[in-house]
Amino acid sequence: ALQKVIVSGGDIELLRTTMVAAARATRATPKTSWWLTSSLKYFLEHNDTPRIRATAAAGLGILGGAPSVDVLLELAVDSPRGRALIGEEEVEVELRAHAIYGLALLGGEVGSEDRRSIVDELVILIDDEDEADELRAAAVFAMGFVPLSATGGGDCCTCGECEVGAAADHREGQITWLVRLLHDGRESDLVRAETAGALARLVAGPEGNVPRRLK
Repeated sequence: ALQKVIVSGGDIELLRTTMVAAARATRATPKTSWWLTSSLKYFLEHNDTPRIRATAAAGLGILGGAPSVDVLLELAVDSPRGRALIGEEEVEVELRAHAIYGLALLGGEVGSEDRRSIVDELVILIDDEDEADELRAAAVFAMGFVPLSATGGGDCCTCGECEVGAAADHREGQITWLVRLLHDGRESDLVRAETAGALARLVAGPEGNVPRRLK
């Protein structure tokens, strides 16, 4: 029934609700998810309704899977490939935000290389002061859901002098980078507020090898 509604289209809000419901339902049955992945990408490429595009991006995140990482990253950073995908001169802010949240939804389940790619692009976005604070804050929020592996014996640093690796290297690097962002008095309150939550999620972590002192 959900597939029929998506294929036939129709009312915008009904279609958006159905896309999300289908992504949640299909997530549990990855062997049959190909049709929904194809449908969501079709809406991104051929539908010019911003809310439909944004929901399609979020749907890819809910659905999960490594094949969606590249698409969501290109949209999130407003890259030439992302613009070409939707046939526009720029990726609208609403779609970029939903792509970022899509990365948060799938980031904890993809492989280590994809996670590092996600974190690397999120850091670039956050560091770009020309980006809207809302997008930068969304990127910080997303990073908290993309935990990298911890080395098990590493440290984090708040003094700004120590070398602990880049944010995309390992969990200690992520935590250190976010701690420094949190303590940057020049940063916007919106971004710093999201940083606290991201730190809490990364320190708690899904793995047991986070050094005790990081907690």
